[in-house]
Amino acid sequence: MMRRVWVCAGLVLVAAACGGASLTLSEYAAQGQAVVTVMEERMAALDADWVSEPATVERAVTYWDRRLAARVEAFKGLRALDPPREIDEMVGRGVDLFGKQRRRRWRLESARSIP
Repeated sequence: MMRRVWVCAGLVLVAAACGGASLTLSEYAAQGQAVVTVMEERMAALDADWVSEPATVERAVTYWDRRLAARVEAFKGLRALDPPREIDEMVGRGVDLFGKQRRRRWRLESARSIP
């Protein structure tokens, strides 16, 4: 299942990169939904794996790292899309908010690694 998710993610990113011109609102919504669907499938697979075995600290760290990686890949896929002008500002704000969330996560990781 994970292999199929990765293949779909790659196809979505390639399709997004081949664009060139700004997408219509419906094209942007469809391609954005495809990116989000791939992320959700990855997370569902991670969740299924998580509940299939006993929890350990190491498994928990790996689980959350992989969930974050799924979000980052989705973020990259969404950023690769060229939004229509009428929602360009809104998309920019969303990108900024996600960037702040990622920076906070990295600061927490850095603090956790301090002895």
